[in-house]
Amino acid sequence: MHDRIAGIRKSLGLSQEAFGIKISMSRSAISNIESNAKPLTSKNLKLICQEFNVNEEWLRTGEGEMFIEINLSLLELLGEKINKLTEIEKKALYEFIKLPDNQRGIIMDFIKKIGS
Repeated sequence: MHDRIAGIRKSLGLSQEAFGIKISMSRSAISNIESNAKPLTSKNLKLICQEFNVNEEWLRTGEGEMFIEINLSLLELLGEKINKLTEIEKKALYEFIKLPDNQRGIIMDFIKKIGS
């Protein structure tokens, strides 16, 4: 499981410190889990799954997909309600939602600059 924790963190582009902050753990605690020096508690396993949209079965066993896919039909419903989003706009929104917070922040900063 320790390798999968590191895999999640790296796939999200987060440092151990940034990953830990999101689930109220220190960088050293994340390091200990990733190096298999400390076991992952059930509570922290649940927090990781919830915070990062991780498939709990995958985290526990390595089977299945790493992340739970966002239901695209929800985005389609949203698109119908908000100015009839085009397919490319729905795809952009879907990809944006999947990004780690720091990358979404960069995009939001850019949008703010072009909007002013």
